[in-house]
Amino acid sequence: MGLPRIAVPEYSLKLPSDGTELKYRPFLVKEEIQNLKWVHNVITILDVPLLGSSDESLMERLKNYKTLKDDGVDKKRGFEEIINSPVFKEFIISQDGKTTGIIVNLKGDEKLREFIEQKDYFYNKSITEDFNLEEKKNYSNFLNDFEIYKDSLKKKIMKIF
Repeated sequence: MGLPRIAVPEYSLKLPSDGTELKYRPFLVKEEIQNLKWVHNVITILDVPLLGSSDESLMERLKNYKTLKDDGVDKKRGFEEIINSPVFKEFIISQDGKTTGIIVNLKGDEKLREFIEQKDYFYNKSITEDFNLEEKKNYSNFLNDFEIYKDSLKKKIMKIF
């Protein structure tokens, strides 16, 4: 018995540069990445807001922006907008339009942020004055706790790969 097939839409896009037609199923990779606990969101070329590929008023485009995956969007005009965008050019798509990337925004790690703040505190204090005995002990405990936390993060990351 084989694995069940997931109904995933297949898209096609004609490259304006040379007319090559690309077929792709972007949701497989995007959804796999999006389902990771530490990922906040994932942005692909299909999610980029198109503000210049429509003849609607600017206010209307901002309220109801379209993307390449929306019906009724001029795909060629939208693709050209993304390739020429100062925000997305060389970020989510190469200048020649032949290679796209995926933007993965990670969730914040509050505990790691606290460790970094503590590290900054100890560093700044160390360059202005010497630690007293209690501060040396606190710094030593901090370093130990930080190493334990970093090791736990490394183990989590290794489980993913």
